[in-house]
Amino acid sequence: MCKHLSSTLAVVLLCICSGVTANAQIRTAITKRIQPMLHSFQPRTFDNGWLFSEDSTINASASEFNDTGWRILSLPHDFAIERRYTGDGMHIGPFVKASPDSLATGHIPGGTGWYRKHFKLDEWTMQQRVGIDFDGVAECSDVWINGHHLGFHPNGYMPFQYDLTPYLLPAGNDNIIAVRAYSAGENSRWYFGAGIYRHVQLTVTGKIYIPERETQVTTPTVDPAKTNINIAFPVQNTTEAAAAVELRLSILHGNKEVWTKNRTVRVENGSLMPVALTAGLLKPELWSIEHPSLYTLKIDVFNKKIKCDSYETTFGIRSLSFSAGQGFLLNGVPVELKGACVHHDNGLLGAAAYDGAETRRVQLLKNNGFNAIRTSHNPPSTAFLNACDRLGMLVIDEAFDMWEKPKRNNDYHRFFKDYAAKDMASYIRRDRNHPCVIMWSIGNEINERADSSGLLFTQSSAL
Repeated sequence: MCKHLSSTLAVVLLCICSGVTANAQIRTAITKRIQPMLHSFQPRTFDNGWLFSEDSTINASASEFNDTGWRILSLPHDFAIERRYTGDGMHIGPFVKASPDSLATGHIPGGTGWYRKHFKLDEWTMQQRVGIDFDGVAECSDVWINGHHLGFHPNGYMPFQYDLTPYLLPAGNDNIIAVRAYSAGENSRWYFGAGIYRHVQLTVTGKIYIPERETQVTTPTVDPAKTNINIAFPVQNTTEAAAAVELRLSILHGNKEVWTKNRTVRVENGSLMPVALTAGLLKPELWSIEHPSLYTLKIDVFNKKIKCDSYETTFGIRSLSFSAGQGFLLNGVPVELKGACVHHDNGLLGAAAYDGAETRRVQLLKNNGFNAIRTSHNPPSTAFLNACDRLGMLVIDEAFDMWEKPKRNNDYHRFFKDYAAKDMASYIRRDRNHPCVIMWSIGNEINERADSSGLLFTQSSAL
């Protein structure tokens, strides 16, 4: 854990144990710790210091809303699993015997949770571009910054981002993020969870930058003697003048730098410039089930010798081949997939995607002879895929459980037509550099597969 975050938790625990309950004091301690962390272009955790209330009767989106007395917590958080009902014999812990569609949702109803986070930014950060990145909010979410509505997102499994820059207050002022998380019930055939149940990051870049998740690393041919790695990414210039942008690229294996390259590109003002190049590595260590070797690509962006951005992505070098004659080959070696279909929840922890719990699930399967996982029936958390990368677990990355024809009254079919293409692009961009991902699934037991509407739909390139 980052020492800044560890210190923050210590301050919060000290306040609680000593009987201090004033949110303002704890918020002050948290924001003081956040400020020095922002002098970096690497994404920073935004998990700590959130205020929470489960209440469907309020509108807590405005900056001036009084959140005094709200519970203080850290993400990931699933508010549905933590309920404690008492009384009439129909409720046991978080479980309700007569809840809608109770068999599918684990006898735990949905609900509405509000999250608010107060934070201050310094002068350096205010000169940059600042965004927020959600890995998943169950199920439907609305997000506001300082009272401005950033957007609505209807799929709890898909990642999404917002640009905060135009709506931030001057340095030293109190900015307020508000999130409404609504889980309808009857929205799934399994336990969905509720709330901001995956990690949140604050992203900071200069005005000339590499857009988040737009960097792709591929190894179309793998040779143990020398492998070429294709790197593609765009550079965005949001300044008012054209810029000569210096790119400094490096590939690291562990702490060792194994490749470097400098390149200068001209990017017109207000435009996006695609960049593509190839890196050749001698005797690379291949990623495999037995030896999951990982590399890191780092790209630093400079303009007039001033760093504007720094972007990193982890990848593995491996080849994939599928054929009727040879089956599946990983690095030219036949591999029999010994797989399991794994849902996204963590048992009694609910849907909350704690890093340790996600790693534990993968490690348990690995210890018991599994080498492949199908993510049923949705994209998993980034933490889950990171664990599969590290531990050498193959993944079939699944997108949807339904298209336009519903399986439950409140499931994603209500939004599929308008959001499916955008959501597919979002999660593929997030997951495509993970070496563990060997296949993609566009749906599970889709109702349209049995009639002509499914064929027409896929032919229309809607997905």
